[in-house]
Amino acid sequence: MARESGALGPAAYAAMSWHFSVLREQLRARGIEPGDDRPPGYVKGGGIPSGPLSPRTESQLDYWVELKRARDFEMADKVREELRKRGIEPGNLR
Repeated sequence: MARESGALGPAAYAAMSWHFSVLREQLRARGIEPGDDRPPGYVKGGGIPSGPLSPRTESQLDYWVELKRARDFEMADKVREELRKRGIEPGNLR
């Protein structure tokens, strides 16, 4: 049976699981519970809001796309950061 491209083999999966368990223990030693604590601006689901977006947010997302198409990356980055501060990941929505 052929393995799907990009799938982990048993040895790689075991090694990765071990690294994650070590990382979880290091976080707990610092008083951080990995299953509960999240960084500022974290949105469950990777920045995809669960409800409808406000007209302001829709407008900012459209503006972000326009800036990228116009190759104004400096301004596009600023708009993206503003959206991220509000927990919205533009790359997941446009």
